[in-house]
Amino acid sequence: MSTIMHESTTSTEPTTTNPTSTEVAEAVKSAIKAAGLNQREIATAAGIAPSTLSRRFTGRGRPFLVTELFDIANVIGVDVSDLVRAAEDGA
Repeated sequence: MSTIMHESTTSTEPTTTNPTSTEVAEAVKSAIKAAGLNQREIATAAGIAPSTLSRRFTGRGRPFLVTELFDIANVIGVDVSDLVRAAEDGA
């Protein structure tokens, strides 16, 4: 009878987790504040109803759409990846 030996493998690649919708909302809020704008100004410039933006921030309704994040990032002059990274880091 032969025995098969298996090598133990460990991954050296970093593990990442997707940020929650609350973490994304907090990152967007922080970016808006850093840009010196208010939610109404951002919503209007990004083509989002102010009430929709408010719901995204309070967690009522669905989370941000990817297109909304791109539009907001464009208005405040950051890359959308910066918003996601901030959310992953805990805003």
